Amino acid sequence: MRSRLRYAAITILITSVPVALTVLSWSTDTTGEASKPFWQVFAYSAAEWYPWAIVAPLIDRWARRAHARSRSDRLRLIAGHVGLAIAFTLVRRVVLNMVDAAIVPGFRADFWRGLQRDLLPGTLLYTPIATGFTVLEARRRQTEV
Repeated sequence: MRSRLRYAAITILITSVPVALTVLSWSTDTTGEASKPFWQVFAYSAAEWYPWAIVAPLIDRWARRAHARSRSDRLRLIAGHVGLAIAFTLVRRVVLNMVDAAIVPGFRADFWRGLQRDLLPGTLLYTPIATGFTVLEARRRQTEV
């Protein structure tokens, strides 16, 4: 139980870094444009980054349970990761649209355009996270006695 709490705390701290950087860039904005209120910047940034704290343990669990001994096992693992990435991207887009609707008066969500916009960055973040967990798990198995 203690290691799970530590894992959760570390995951939240890691995902807090981009949130903090977004808030810092908001507070040092020198473009002269009317800036958004702090709570709006924080809410959107939190909705953008904290879902990664939820999906990271799922990626880790998928990597720990993975035992690719054959080609079909590898294909099943990759298909599982693709399915998790798609589900995560859909849920994250719904959350971002809900936050936008809550903080921007008169917001009309174009779900598919937002999903297209999220697809590449989400894939670029998901892939190294999944690869890292998979490599770490393979190394952990090699050192087991």
